[in-house]
Amino acid sequence: FIPIPLSARPPMGMGGGLGNSNGGGRTSSTQVTIPKDLAGAIIGKAGARIRKIRSDSGAGITIDEPLPGSNDRIITITGQVNQIQMAQYLLQQSVHENTNQGGGGGGGRRY
Repeated sequence: FIPIPLSARPPMGMGGGLGNSNGGGRTSSTQVTIPKDLAGAIIGKAGARIRKIRSDSGAGITIDEPLPGSNDRIITITGQVNQIQMAQYLLQQSVHENTNQGGGGGGGRRY
């Protein structure tokens, strides 16, 4: 395992992982950095969304608290390569679904 400095890590949505590429039984890990404002979109109410992502992907996922003075949180994903890839996909979907809700429609007709 070769640690990657935070500045060299790909941003959320850019993929990138460490470990072998054949999806074998070897465990590896990768880290992605997200703005702390997006953490709620990933964690969900009472942690429900992150638990589902862990369950569906089979990967271990931890979300660090932001460092003092930082606006970013680090997500560490651990598992086999295919589990990490699935977790990254599900995390991206979760952010997309929970940040692109669009504006609400008009209130309809008042009587």
